Order: sequence, then structure tokens, then C-alpha cells
Amino acid sequence: MACEPGRKNYHVSDVAQRLSARKNSEPDKSLRDMTEKVDPWLAFVARAEARAILFDAGDFGLHEAVDPLQVYAEDSGLIDQIGQDAVQWTMAHVFEPVRS
Repeated sequence: MACEPGRKNYHVSDVAQRLSARKNSEPDKSLRDMTEKVDPWLAFVARAEARAILFDAGDFGLHEAVDPLQVYAEDSGLIDQIGQDAVQWTMAHVFEPVRS
């Protein structure tokens, strides 16, 4: 298979070896720092959008799609931060295009 210009052509064994080395190493500190800074509301919206897409595709029923979002909102402290009404509004707003 031809490699795209400017991209290195990796052999499967090279990739497997690099992945194995990463599993045994300390997690990247910059990645840990980045995940600690994720805004719970932005993560909630991203999760809601992903679940709305899966609902629209028929992979989830409506309750299967939204119930974990409510749990996330509770566990992440989002309800304390923005309130239950705002959480419900966000879910309704994200799911509206796929429910119409």
C-alpha cells in the first residue's frame, strides 16, 4: 500500500511495539493536566451530542440515551453548578433535531 506524501509508512509490528511501550510507561502528564481542566458543561454537551447521534441511528432508545447524561450531570457536579433546569434544557435542545 502506498504511503501518503509526507507521512511515514509504519509496519504493524512497529505500531504494536510502540503501543506496548506506552502501556508500560507513566501516563503523559500534559494529558492528565488537560483532562483535569475540561469544563463539565462542555463535556456534558459533547456527550449529549454523541448520544443524540446514536439515538438517531437507532442504537439507543430515548431513555437509554438520556439517563446516563443525567447521571453524569449529578456525578460531575454540573447540577450544582448550573442547576437541574439548565441540564434538562441542554438535553432537550441537543435532542430536539433528532426527535422531530
